[in-house]
Amino acid sequence: MTAIALAVRQSPDWDALSRDHAAGVPIAPERFAANRDVPSFPADIEALIARWDSLARVPFFACRSRLKAIATATWQASPGLHVIAHAAVPAWLATAPPDCLVMFSDDDDWLAPDLPGHLATLPLMGHDALVFPQVRTGLECNTFAAADAHPAAPIGPLRAFAYRYHTNNHIFARPAFAKASAADLGEHMSASEVAGPAGLRDLLIPAIISATSKTPCSASILTNTVADATRFTKTLDRYLTTLKRLPIPQAHAWLATPLWDTIRLFEQARPRR
Repeated sequence: MTAIALAVRQSPDWDALSRDHAAGVPIAPERFAANRDVPSFPADIEALIARWDSLARVPFFACRSRLKAIATATWQASPGLHVIAHAAVPAWLATAPPDCLVMFSDDDDWLAPDLPGHLATLPLMGHDALVFPQVRTGLECNTFAAADAHPAAPIGPLRAFAYRYHTNNHIFARPAFAKASAADLGEHMSASEVAGPAGLRDLLIPAIISATSKTPCSASILTNTVADATRFTKTLDRYLTTLKRLPIPQAHAWLATPLWDTIRLFEQARPRR
């Protein structure tokens, strides 16, 4: 079976942060603030987290720790998947077999079960990247797909790709890393920018084998979520209603478990009526 690495992008140690927060240990902002220039990352993250904790019944760090656990459970359903840190990709490639594959992911993204087995059936030979539809759950749920690779059973309305690659809807073959650096390929926006100049060749398929979960505590929408108590409750209510009403086609039944685990988490976080 082809060796596949799931390279998890750099993120805070949510488990340790949650334990320390519960124990009353002071937490320095350096432990959770982005250490690189991320346009969507709020500059006042410390104040936003404090506001979340004043409104929610599940503290912010505990919530993020649970979201990571939900995602990790989907990764563990893929036997033989090598979960490594983003920075470890070059070292992993140095000892991996020639036909190895690398998929980059955030710590709260979901994967279809038995990902290696599924990919083994795809004709990747001659291509640098495998690109598939991007399911995104959140305040709105959509499936982003290329025009000539629409899935037979999308999750929510179909949307066109905004970028060449999205959060976790692509997998790189070893030849891609001879054309572009692991640092550039690791973030979907930079990978989208360098793919053309580097001459990467994509194979587009219609299979849905991953999803990204955008929750009310995602950094990009946290400012709006905690704007005030009324907005907070309305945002969580809208989010929960959207997820509960989302039809899951039988072909993608694997999505139901992480979806409902997420629903239960935010029902617990929602302020009491």
